[in-house]
Amino acid sequence: MNEGYYNLILVLPVLLLVVVLTIVLVILIAKRKNPQRLIATFAFSNILTKKIDNCGGSREWLFTKVVLGEEDKKVTKKVFLALCLVFSTLFISVLMMFFQLLLLDISYSCDHDDKTKDCFEYEAWNTKRYSNEPINCSSAAVQNGSVDVVCYKFVFNVGLAIGASYGTFKFAMVLVNLAAAAMLMTKQAEKIKKIRIAVSILALGVIGAFTAVRSTRLRVFLVSDLLTFIVQTIALAAIGCTFVIFVPWKELIELKNAQSGAQATGVDNPPIAMDAV
Repeated sequence: MNEGYYNLILVLPVLLLVVVLTIVLVILIAKRKNPQRLIATFAFSNILTKKIDNCGGSREWLFTKVVLGEEDKKVTKKVFLALCLVFSTLFISVLMMFFQLLLLDISYSCDHDDKTKDCFEYEAWNTKRYSNEPINCSSAAVQNGSVDVVCYKFVFNVGLAIGASYGTFKFAMVLVNLAAAAMLMTKQAEKIKKIRIAVSILALGVIGAFTAVRSTRLRVFLVSDLLTFIVQTIALAAIGCTFVIFVPWKELIELKNAQSGAQATGVDNPPIAMDAV
């Protein structure tokens, strides 16, 4: 089998599920449902809950400790959209990880005694993978190290795939909860931009470090267990970055400060003017 088809095996299940879920979302929107609200409240129930009044009604939302009332509809809508995007990033990342660990074992060293895997000449930016045929691991070029390789082996690691994917999901939920608490501890909304830049640099650093390793001879150390850990780290970095960047923290912090001041003076949730993020 040529190299490109191994990549296709990973992409097709994810793409199929994403298409199906997109169709479901379109149907919900056509029926005048609110899929963003459904996703946000289902996936992030620890940080976003309905605030029930004494009469049993529910016209407000509670984002951690920030009350989102009727006068804060724009902020509430932004929160729902942002959390929906964060969950989509989480879902796709975990899904891709699941199918990779379930179906393929990827390594960067060639073993001519192992007939269960196909090895190919490693080219980071090869655009002709579907015509790239397996190479002979016993060849002189491979043995003397003048040709770099990437190897694929079909597996069916149900336990590993479920364990790693579930672990990543749980770590992501913990990360989101900690990030929400940490961001709302910020007293000055102007600092949000600096925090977003710092988190973006950190996430790009993680991805850049992995890319750099794959571009050097150090990639021979990227065995299955280490690749699993790296993929989990990249997924968590992407989710954390999405959460910090797209949630309207500036408006939330301004609301929190206003509500704290109102409680100190005995006034409930006064309307305030807020700037865009």
